Amino acid sequence: MEKKDWFIITKDIVIPGLTLISTILLGTIIAFILKNREEKQKRKSLLIETYMNYLNARSKNYESHLNSLFKNILTDFLINQSKFIDTDANWHLKIPVIKERLLKEENISISTDDNWSFYTFRFCFLLGTKKYRKHLQSLEDDISINLIDNAKNKIYYEKLIDSVFRNQIIRDGLNTSNLNTINISLDNIKQLVAEDYIIYQRQYFQPYDNKVADLINDL
Repeated sequence: MEKKDWFIITKDIVIPGLTLISTILLGTIIAFILKNREEKQKRKSLLIETYMNYLNARSKNYESHLNSLFKNILTDFLINQSKFIDTDANWHLKIPVIKERLLKEENISISTDDNWSFYTFRFCFLLGTKKYRKHLQSLEDDISINLIDNAKNKIYYEKLIDSVFRNQIIRDGLNTSNLNTINISLDNIKQLVAEDYIIYQRQYFQPYDNKVADLINDL
C-alpha cells in the first residue's frame, strides 16, 4: 500500500475514530463528574434538611425542659417559701397566685422527641461512618454522658434555684402585696431560668452542632 493510501486512511478513518473515542471518553468523564456533583449536592441538601429538623427538635426539647425546671422551682418554693425568702404575715394571700401560675404551666403541652439518636444516625449515614466517628462520635458521647448525669444535673438545679432567689428584684417582687407585681416576678423567674438553662445546654451541644455545620459546609 502506498504512503498516500495510508495518509488517506489515517486522515479519513483513524483520526476521526480516535476523535470519536476521545469524545466518548471525555463525555463519560464529564458525566461521571456531574453525577458525583449532583449526588454530593443531593447529600448536602439532605444533610441541611436533617440539621434544620435536628435544631427544631432541640428547640422543642429545650422548651419542654425549661417548663419542667420552672415548675420544679415553683413547687419547691411553695413547699418551703421561708427557705428562699423572708415571708410576711400576709404571705398566705400570695400562695393562690403562685399555685395558679403553676397550674397554667402544667397545662402547657409541648410536643417533643427526646430520641435525638435518630438525627445522629442520619448524620452518620449521610456524612459517612468513618467521618462521623472521627469528628463527631466523641462529642455525641459527651452530650449523652452529661445529660444522664443525675449528680451533675442536681448540682446545676441547686445552683439555679439559689441564683433565682438571691436575685433582689425577684425577692422584692415576691415580698410585695401587689398581685400584679408578684406575677411579674414569676415572669422574671422564668426568664432568668431560660437564660441560664440555655447556657447550661449550650456548653454540651454547641461543639457538636458547630462541627456538624462545618462538615456540611465543607462538602
